[in-house]
Parts: sequence; C-alpha cells; structure tokens
Amino acid sequence: MRVWIVAKAHYKHSALVHGLTEENQHIRLMRTNEFYPAEQNLFEVGQIWDLSLSWQKPLRMPYKENMVFQQAKPMTPETNLPALLRERVTPWQGPANKLFERKLRSTMDAHKPFIAHQDPLPLKSMGYWQPDIALSQCEGKDGHFYYLYKTEETEWLIQYAGFAPPLEVIPAQTLLHVALFPWWIPDNLYARTADSVVKERAYLYIAGWY
Repeated sequence: MRVWIVAKAHYKHSALVHGLTEENQHIRLMRTNEFYPAEQNLFEVGQIWDLSLSWQKPLRMPYKENMVFQQAKPMTPETNLPALLRERVTPWQGPANKLFERKLRSTMDAHKPFIAHQDPLPLKSMGYWQPDIALSQCEGKDGHFYYLYKTEETEWLIQYAGFAPPLEVIPAQTLLHVALFPWWIPDNLYARTADSVVKERAYLYIAGWY
C-alpha cells in the first residue's frame, strides 16, 4: 500500500513514525517485533513508501492507528506535502480544548494536556489542528521544548517531539499534526492512599507543522 510519511517524533530511544495511506487512513508504523522503529531509521517526512501492512494485535484504544510494516519499498517523494494534506485531511479548527473530542485535561500546576485511562477515551490518537491563536515556544524543566497555548479559559503546555528544529512561534491557523504519546504510568512514590495513585496517562504532543 502507498503511504506518505507525514510526521516523525522522538519517543525514548525510538521514533513515532506517522503515515497517511492512499485510502486516507492515519497510521503509526510498528516493526514486526511490535516495537517502534529505531530513532535512526529510513523514514523521513515527505517520503512515499510502498508498505506491506497489518494491524497491530491486540489493538489498544485509542491507538487504533498502529500498523506493523514488513516489506518496504521507497517510491518517488512527495513534492508538496502541505498541499496534499490540505486536500486529504479534516483538521480540528479553533481552540485547543476541541482536540480529541474534548477529552483532554491537565493538572493546574503542570498545564500539560493528557487523557487518563480511567476517563472516557477518544476514538483516535492522532489528527490535525489549526489553532485559533499563535503558539509560543518555551523550554520545560525536563529539557523538552513546549508550545504555550494560552487564552482566558485554557493554559496548556504542549510538548514538541518532532525531528525538525522548533520554531520560535507557530502562527495561528498553521496546520499542525498532533498526537498522543503511548500510555505512561507514574512511579507513584508519593501516593499516600489508593485514591491518590495516578493511573495511566497519554500526553498530547505536536509532531510537526506544514
């Protein structure tokens, strides 16, 4: 199947490689051992590949886009990926709280949006967004780059995980590729009671812009 590589994000020592198939399916590539591709891999944003794909089993919501690739053959690269995406995808428009069926939330001290496993889950784990305001870059205490989305109602720090150098400011209405990191469980060292134990979370990140 023909697949456009639309984004590539850092994740631990691996890469989250996102694609768009000729059938307009959003996919995340997995190796045959069902791990993510190595951080240094053959896939680059803008490439087109002919891939042999199968669904990852068992699928775990909301990561229904995970697909295992086996045979991979490079094709002629895409010459205008932004134009192709604008023809093929339907982005969320406007405020950040519209993302992922309004199921994202954050803690007041950290301002980092996530979904929680115990809450109702969205139907997908990736998509596109055209924000209503500009996003300004800042560096977190953890050394990662973040983009600040701030209005009277919402203040979120959204991690940037892409491979391209970060922009100082992302203008309003820029087409962004956003997704949810894999599930993560805190160590809960300071949880005093069962009610204070933090369950699995999946944090929002920006994978790229077009």
